[in-house]
Amino acid sequence: MFAGGLAILLWLPYCVAVLGQSMSYPISLSVANDESPVNGSYAMALSGFMHQLMAALIGGMASLLVSPQAWPLAVLCVALAGAASMCVARCRSDQNALRKISSI
Repeated sequence: MFAGGLAILLWLPYCVAVLGQSMSYPISLSVANDESPVNGSYAMALSGFMHQLMAALIGGMASLLVSPQAWPLAVLCVALAGAASMCVARCRSDQNALRKISSI
């Protein structure tokens, strides 16, 4: 009985998080594609495809980390967070450079 109750305590917040993501993801995706040089559904389809491709690759990497310890998954999470931070920093510097060029 305790294991069933514990499973619900872990499962319910996950369901709420997925519901929240399903509501915010289309909005954030459309806002991200507002400034796209390609109009309409093409930019949205490409963004969705890239998102699913990255999710599949990361899921594949995570599934290869079968270990009784948690450190391989923790290392993967830290590496992914570092890569995301580098991408954000690079995108910001590229956007700033484009703004400077377009203001000339």
